[in-house]
Amino acid sequence: MSKALTLFRSGYDTAEIAYILGRTEADVYNELARLREESRAANVAVIKYHPAKDAWGTPPMRAENANG
Repeated sequence: MSKALTLFRSGYDTAEIAYILGRTEADVYNELARLREESRAANVAVIKYHPAKDAWGTPPMRAENANG
């Protein structure tokens, strides 16, 4: 975790973080936005379809069962 995110989670605002780190407030804000987006992306589960199933999640019918 970056120093900016640690300070932000400790309750500092972006202006205080910028002063502490010696950076501009815009740089700190952009870094925090990027880190939040990465955090959200890591929490989203990736949906993968089974190769033997179609997009609806049902297995394809075998040829001998297709006609009844």
